[in-house]
Amino acid sequence: MPATQIAISIVSNTVGVMALVWVLARAARTGALREPLRGVGIPGRGPDLFGAVAVFGIFFLSLLALLPAPDAPTTTAPSQPATTESSQPVDPPGSEVWFARLVAQDIAKLVASGVALLLLAFGRKPSKRIGAGAMTAYAVVGLVCVLPIVELQARAGEVVIRWLDPGRVAPEHDVVLALHNSAWGRAGQLYLYVTAIVVAAATEEIFFRGLLLHGLRRTLGRNWLAILFSAGLFAGVHAQPQAWIPLTTLGLLLGYVRLRTGSLIPCILLHMLFNGRTMLLATLWPELIQQ
Repeated sequence: MPATQIAISIVSNTVGVMALVWVLARAARTGALREPLRGVGIPGRGPDLFGAVAVFGIFFLSLLALLPAPDAPTTTAPSQPATTESSQPVDPPGSEVWFARLVAQDIAKLVASGVALLLLAFGRKPSKRIGAGAMTAYAVVGLVCVLPIVELQARAGEVVIRWLDPGRVAPEHDVVLALHNSAWGRAGQLYLYVTAIVVAAATEEIFFRGLLLHGLRRTLGRNWLAILFSAGLFAGVHAQPQAWIPLTTLGLLLGYVRLRTGSLIPCILLHMLFNGRTMLLATLWPELIQQ
């Protein structure tokens, strides 16, 4: 690893640990460490788990309607049987077809998120608003504190995968892989930034920390249990086994911020910063992400 990357990693993790210690010490002094969700009740109205399932169905149906038609399969002559020598995907990340599917997925996410927001607005009750400064502080401090934890967990996950299967390479996110293999050129790279930092962050928070978390709280009757379930499902939809634990940790933090502030905005901001950092690292030092 180059010296610059080592220096950045040491500085960021040191700042993160110091910030985490400061937050925990402050919470201990104020009593928030014992009851971090003190005063946060269980919602008595609004969408339940059926609403979350319905919105997922809307996303799935929208995606089916928007996906481009697959190419007709080619036939193989009887004298030349098909082989499976190549392990490369038919439509690798960054290809024209892959981008078309990504656009369809993003549109389906936006449609489903719009329905989710309507359901949340229908069941919303007046609550105390927090200012833009407090929202930004929750996002920035939360990101700084969680980064050392999730980075350690991610590296540990990669070690475990290599130990269980020495020949296996931990899979990377398709968006990260497509960033350096964009069939759309610079425009494709720009779109990848938009979809990762804006579309993914906003739509995932609306569903997981908005609709799903609300429905789980109503169904389970326990805030922390609902946060844990929503965080686990959030991690599970990402096809990266080495990232399941760090993404669950991130989901726990985002769930706490959602209930503590009563707003999705700081959750979206935190998620945007997290994804933005990943995309920046993937652009400047792809080997740091892929190692």
